[in-house]
Amino acid sequence: MPSTIIPGQSTTHQWTIPDYFDSQPIQQVGLALSIPKGCLDCLMWLDSLGWSGAPCLCLQQPLNAQGNDWKLAWVNGVGDFLTNHLLDSFFISQDRGEGIITYGTRDWTDYQVVVPKVMINLRGPAGVVVRAQGLNRYYALVFSERNHVALIKALDRERNELVTASFDWKLATCYEVSLVVEGDSIKASISGGLVLEARDDKYLEGGIGLVVTDGAVSANQFIVSPLDLPLHFRNGL
Repeated sequence: MPSTIIPGQSTTHQWTIPDYFDSQPIQQVGLALSIPKGCLDCLMWLDSLGWSGAPCLCLQQPLNAQGNDWKLAWVNGVGDFLTNHLLDSFFISQDRGEGIITYGTRDWTDYQVVVPKVMINLRGPAGVVVRAQGLNRYYALVFSERNHVALIKALDRERNELVTASFDWKLATCYEVSLVVEGDSIKASISGGLVLEARDDKYLEGGIGLVVTDGAVSANQFIVSPLDLPLHFRNGL
C-alpha cells in the first residue's frame, strides 16, 4: 500500500495485509521506495518495522501449491500429518497418546476461528485448538469418546475440563466448529447450535490448531479473523 513521505517529516505507516497468498506463509517483509522524477538521490531512515494482532486469513491446502513447503509453517507434534490425496486439507492421527498441530503466534489475542468441516475419523477425544502457546498449553473444544463435548485447558500434563455438555456426535460425520476468544472469555459452538462458554485467564494469546488422542481427526480449513472485523465480513471469508 503506497504512502507519501514529505521530506524532513516523519510518518507512521500501517497496513492490514490482505489474504491474497493462497494459504502460503509470508517469508519476507520489506519496503520499496520510489522518488519523484527529477530527484537525484534520497535518504530515508527506518526506525522500526513490525507486525501485531490477529490475522484475517483462510488456512487450507493451497490451490496452486507445488510440493508441501507450506506445511512447514505448522508446528507438527503428531504421529501423522497428511495433506496429499485427501478430501480435506488437514488429516492428523496419533496411535498412542496425544498429538497436535498448531499455527500462529503470541501476537494473536482476541479472534474467531471457524472450521467448516471437522470430522472425527477414529476414537477420540479430538477437536479444535485456540490460544496455543506450545504443544501442551492451549484451550480446545474436544469431542470426547463419552458422547459429550468439552472446553478444556491444557497445562503441561494436565487436561482440565472448563465446561462440558452432552452431544451425541458420530464418527465420520462433519461438524462446523466455531470458537471465539476475547479477554478471558472462551465461546464455542457446533454446527450453529450447541454453545459452550467458559472463562479462564491463563492464556490470553496464541495460535490455532487440531488435537487428537489415540485416534484421527480431519479438517477442511481454518478461517481466522480478528474480532474488530465487521461480522458480515468475517462470515463471508
